[in-house]
Amino acid sequence: MKKNLLVWIATGLAIAILLAALAGGVAYLVVSRTAAAKDKAAAGGRGDAQPSNTVLTAEWSITTNLADIGSRRYIQLKFKIEVPDQKAAKELTDKETQLRAEVLALLAGKTVADVSGEQGLLNLQNDILERINRGLTNKALKVYITDRVIQ
Repeated sequence: MKKNLLVWIATGLAIAILLAALAGGVAYLVVSRTAAAKDKAAAGGRGDAQPSNTVLTAEWSITTNLADIGSRRYIQLKFKIEVPDQKAAKELTDKETQLRAEVLALLAGKTVADVSGEQGLLNLQNDILERINRGLTNKALKVYITDRVIQ
């Protein structure tokens, strides 16, 4: 009889623990979804923290030789530039010739090793952004390389 009572107590305790864990999981989901909904509403309903007035430029395309000694390697890039607003986009358009020349000079000093692989691509995006921002009053936010060919 004592053995049956212990089995019933143990079973009841296990069920109580299981129900408590289940209730905690449901509570966590409800709270996290509510917080996510508030964050999304605070970001303008877009679900991210980027300002809604950012502008992506038309795609730029540049082809130039690379600096590898003794070989005739070249890189062809296509990229877009994200700027904070229309004023910055206009400045970028107005200075496009000078900025393209800066990017061309940057690329001409790179080797195949500099621009290869994932890290090379990320470094190249950052280098282009830095070079472009040297000539801008309204700084660009990000460079997105959309196509890269190295031959």
